[in-house]
Amino acid sequence: MSVDKQKIISQFTKYLAEYVAIPSVSAQKKGIPETVAFLKELITSLGGQAEVFSDWSNPVIHGEFTPARVTAATPTILFYNHYDVQPPEPLELWNSEPFTLTEKDGLLVGRGTADCKGDLIARLCALTLYHEEHGDWPCRVKFLLEGEEEIASQHLENYLEKYADTFNADVVVWESGSKNAQEQLQITGGNKGICCIDLVATTAAEDIHSSTAAYIEGAGVRLVQALSTLRAVGTNELLIDGLAAKIVPPTDREKQLVAAESVDPAAIKAAHGLTRPFLTKDIAGAAAFSPTLNIAGLTGGYEGEGSKRCCTTPLGLSWIFDWYRIWTRKKLLSWSASIWPVTVSVILR
Repeated sequence: MSVDKQKIISQFTKYLAEYVAIPSVSAQKKGIPETVAFLKELITSLGGQAEVFSDWSNPVIHGEFTPARVTAATPTILFYNHYDVQPPEPLELWNSEPFTLTEKDGLLVGRGTADCKGDLIARLCALTLYHEEHGDWPCRVKFLLEGEEEIASQHLENYLEKYADTFNADVVVWESGSKNAQEQLQITGGNKGICCIDLVATTAAEDIHSSTAAYIEGAGVRLVQALSTLRAVGTNELLIDGLAAKIVPPTDREKQLVAAESVDPAAIKAAHGLTRPFLTKDIAGAAAFSPTLNIAGLTGGYEGEGSKRCCTTPLGLSWIFDWYRIWTRKKLLSWSASIWPVTVSVILR
């Protein structure tokens, strides 16, 4: 069957432009209903079935493309994608409008094109191309589209427990694919979990003049002291009591596969403009097997122009761990209370 592939690709590029134009920022609670409606209509228009589960916010969409003839041997593939995106700020760093699909140097630029609206559209485009060429779908193809990935998939587990039969499959393909610095396609065998936490330091009920810092501890100082207990300086070693014992070590086969991965440290530094040395020489091994800790943001006190000299309270930050499944929430709260009593509160998100 003769298929005009370029015509189909052009049509799906238009779909991507429509998709990117919807500012589905879960952290800011923007654009979620509009995005859900768009995706449901898109899947249906392509010949699939779509249903929306709204038991928790934000909704999860189930899409399915079923071949004309299905037997007990017909395999089922489940593709996972998320329709929410990160906030576009800081806007001044963009060279184009974040929610306007823009072509630049042969690339399509816009919030979510790489994570992961573009991935979903590419998959739907490939599926359509296959159907146009062969007259049917290759197998039973399901899609799970969630809207909370960028805020730690807060209710995905609930949806999976309730709709386990709906999303049952022989194989799951995760949200995206990638190439290394040598333009080689990569296959990822698993992902780390994530846990988002807010720390808030409080040392007084009001702002106090900075001259009192001689005898009153400010919230900023207290929070910095708390942060210094988390990780060894200049390494990726986490200093969290009991964490190492909970980490499942990689198998010999897993270590062999990762060791064969091609990593170009110079290319990584150049791509991101890094100004500090890497935390470890084993970049591939750390990326695959090591727990991480990242401070996603700090805020507190007067943040306008000039200065306001005071011992400000409270001061807070958001931090991210990838060991959500290593510890229970109860264990995490117990640990944090033992090392940061009273003045630093922990809020799990």
